[in-house]
Amino acid sequence: MSGIATPSLGLINVNVPPDLYRAGAGIRDEALRPDGIPVSGWGEFFESYQRHGVEGLAEWREVALRISRDRGLAYRPDRGEETQWSLDPIPWIFSPDEWRGIETGVAQMLRLSSAILSDLYGPQTLLDRGLVPASIILGHRGFLRALHDCPPGNRIIGLGLTAFDLARGSGGSTYILNSRFDCPYGLGVALENRTVVNRVLPNLFRRCQVRRIGYFFNEWFNYLAERSPNGAENSRIVILDSDHGSESSEIGFLANYCGITRVLPSDLTVRNSSVWLKALSGLMPVDVIWKVTHGRDLDPLEANWRLTAEGVPGMFEAIRRGTVAVASHPGAEILQSPGLFPFLGRLCRELLGEDLILSPAETWWCGDPASKKYVLENLNGMVIKSVGHHRDFRTRYGQRLSAVDLAELRARIEADPERYVGQEELQISTVPTSQVGGLVPRGAVMRSFSFLDSKGEPHVMPGGLGRVSTAEGVIISTRESGESKDIWVRSLAPDAPISIERRLEQSRVISPEVVPSRRGENLYWAGRYGERTDSIARFANRLVTGRTAGFSYGRNLEAKHEKTLVEALFRVFEADSLIKKVTDPDKRLSLILSDPNCPAGVGPNVSRFYRASMAAREEWSLTSILAIESARNRWFAGTAGEFESPYRYENELQNLALHLAAFHGLNLDSMTRDEAWGLLDAGCRIERMSILVSLLAFILEVDEPAPMGTLLNESVLFVSDSLGTYQTKFHSVPTTDFALRLLLGEEDYPRSMRYLLERLESVLRKLKTPARSAPPHERVAPLRAELASFLVRLEDEEEFGPAKRQESLVFLRSVRLRLNELHDYITTTYFSHVGYHG
Repeated sequence: MSGIATPSLGLINVNVPPDLYRAGAGIRDEALRPDGIPVSGWGEFFESYQRHGVEGLAEWREVALRISRDRGLAYRPDRGEETQWSLDPIPWIFSPDEWRGIETGVAQMLRLSSAILSDLYGPQTLLDRGLVPASIILGHRGFLRALHDCPPGNRIIGLGLTAFDLARGSGGSTYILNSRFDCPYGLGVALENRTVVNRVLPNLFRRCQVRRIGYFFNEWFNYLAERSPNGAENSRIVILDSDHGSESSEIGFLANYCGITRVLPSDLTVRNSSVWLKALSGLMPVDVIWKVTHGRDLDPLEANWRLTAEGVPGMFEAIRRGTVAVASHPGAEILQSPGLFPFLGRLCRELLGEDLILSPAETWWCGDPASKKYVLENLNGMVIKSVGHHRDFRTRYGQRLSAVDLAELRARIEADPERYVGQEELQISTVPTSQVGGLVPRGAVMRSFSFLDSKGEPHVMPGGLGRVSTAEGVIISTRESGESKDIWVRSLAPDAPISIERRLEQSRVISPEVVPSRRGENLYWAGRYGERTDSIARFANRLVTGRTAGFSYGRNLEAKHEKTLVEALFRVFEADSLIKKVTDPDKRLSLILSDPNCPAGVGPNVSRFYRASMAAREEWSLTSILAIESARNRWFAGTAGEFESPYRYENELQNLALHLAAFHGLNLDSMTRDEAWGLLDAGCRIERMSILVSLLAFILEVDEPAPMGTLLNESVLFVSDSLGTYQTKFHSVPTTDFALRLLLGEEDYPRSMRYLLERLESVLRKLKTPARSAPPHERVAPLRAELASFLVRLEDEEEFGPAKRQESLVFLRSVRLRLNELHDYITTTYFSHVGYHG
């Protein structure tokens, strides 16, 4: 195919059979004309669908679902709600001529919005002349008075990445439904959709000569680099997400795919009016911030409407001084107010000298008496929106309200008319959407992405994020479930393929790899909590096995063993005071297996492991994430409800152990051996040794003779996952002497302290040396020396009596103290930046 001008198999001028696809009666369809002939640009799609049939469509859906799951399709409406959008593999296709009109209109809206923003935070002539009612602007929480003297220009960015929600009406005109200037979501989903659909329909993609969206990403990142106060060659760019953002959000996908560091407000600090990233190696300067968090939350000193700690204190002052470039302007949210819609036509003529190309859906501001009268007279056919933030008042659709609800809404508007606008409810056009039985027409909205470059030239992504309802009559909203679509813009000549990652590397936009302290800390604790959860699960498994199968030592001895082992568990995890209050054996077991707050319980530690892991989601492979999520989901699904008996937990404990083993094994194979991996591995090793020495010390303290001592030694080996190794090596019943030799001194055994210390010293070398203190690996050498000295004495021919037992206890307590000191040193050196901690 040379281009879309060439008909495909003559189908462009041939009716599409009704059994193949039938548009809704009286509703404009984007793909099919009323006479059944495909709209320009859709011919190849219908030809392909006719060849493959419903079976092919089902296969497309199945493949798209599988790829989406494999890649971790990330969109979570409203930052992490349970509802999420799925992907419909059928694209929304635009011909070059159709798109040219949309692109021109979006470009004009960008120029107009930029002019409005500059005026509102500058001379405010629009308010002085009454071109915009002051109450709409000054009453909006997105208007930041702290920045009234900080208009865009020079070193201050105005509009950053911008999104417009567009829909077609019954007459074919394109309307703006919403605009997003502050932190528009969906760019990552659009990229995800393209990567998936391109794999589902590769041949059709090539035949349709679809324009590549990678060039838009390249232009966007080049623009960010150009805005750096220190010049594009030396810029460090970060993506700033919210503290409350979902770790599985599209922002994480964007950051990983584009190779740019994702940070949270807690990762940044302002010193001397400059912004710094708190990294493992210390503070690192930040030049450009791509902000995907609300501007009103950016600086809690000046503009945090929630009066919370979220944000970066001093950020506005850094913006004023031009030491950091933030895209977009923190006060850009004011442009999203639907209260501006009725005035955009006049503003466009006043500011640009042009007529508006893309009009909003017709809107009436109720602060005007005549407009309010019209809205109230037609309330049951209106869409009512707040001129302020949508969370203050959810959009109401008049025709979907009862008489009581309409009366309540009418009273609201009468009481405070300046807060509301009425908007006509469009009968939006439909696009073909796949279902199990075939294609159906569904209402569709498109989110278009764009930005203005340093010269004021508009850049509009050739495509965007399509969104369709999943049933007839369902309102399309980013806050409700639905399906997303890839948007194809066709071209008369094919675009050259582009690799976003390669182009970014060539343009030097990607900062050198850096691990924020927050992420490093979460990786460290993911290692510790993963190991802790595994050990507690092994304790619990041993206890449950004792109840369900016994150990052939008699009921009284086994009851004593259970009591001692439970006390050992709570001693290891420093919860002695809690277990002393509980004497009933069943209640003790329920603390471990089902209590949601017990520090030595399985569930709470599974949750801590999950939270720490997900807070460092960027580091994991998709398979690792699956193992993490499965560990949590299977445990809580299988153990829901009140504690009844230990029997129901046996399978779930085994499943948990398998998922944790999968997680640790996957990280051996799928993570780069860098600082981040070093912290994860160090956390695992320190936790494993801490548990080991505490458990061994407890068993030495209780000093039980055989057979109780034998059973306890066996349990120590079981919890350490070393029982099989012991039996293979020593061919005897477990004794304290041999257990210590295996668990402390075996040279090539990964669970022995000797091996763990050697491994710990090696991984700590991955960490950069602190500026004013010794590297952490040097703190391991004294431990290794102390262990070597102790092993010499342990392995002499003297019998393991009271003297050796006491010496072993002294050694184990010393190691525990040194491990705690090493932990404190790592956390204060690499995870805190308030001063010198060396």
